Amino acid sequence: AEDSPLMGMKVFDLSGNEVILGDYISGNKVTMLNFWGTFCGPCIMEMPYLGELERKYKDRGFEILGMTSDVVDTQGRIQYDVVEDAEEIILQTEVTYPVLITSAELMIYGRFFAFPTTFFVDEHGNLLEDPVIGSQPEEAWEAAILNHLENAQ
Repeated sequence: AEDSPLMGMKVFDLSGNEVILGDYISGNKVTMLNFWGTFCGPCIMEMPYLGELERKYKDRGFEILGMTSDVVDTQGRIQYDVVEDAEEIILQTEVTYPVLITSAELMIYGRFFAFPTTFFVDEHGNLLEDPVIGSQPEEAWEAAILNHLENAQ
């Protein structure tokens, strides 16, 4: 299968190091990219149960990537005060999945107009369904995860 452009996207870890998004996607049957912002109440509200779902299904080839989307400014510079906010939220919500910083390039590619926006992708970074706009109840996310995992067998 062809790799999607997502696989080559440069993003950052929370220390500001450049990393390649595909390195976090390949090797998983299903990856849920949850684009969120530190300003976004609904985003933060769903993170504790996203964390639980990730721990529950990780051994079946599932991973969540928390994609912090309000850290990089319009010039592509990392705002470290926002990183501190993100780190505080990660501690409060107790998520253990990787949390990365969305680059300006990825923001343009994703054409985001609301947060959270969630992508489900396969091991090649290809979308498994249309992006999901807005937060969802835990049951809805769990049903989607199970559906995608079953189809990935």
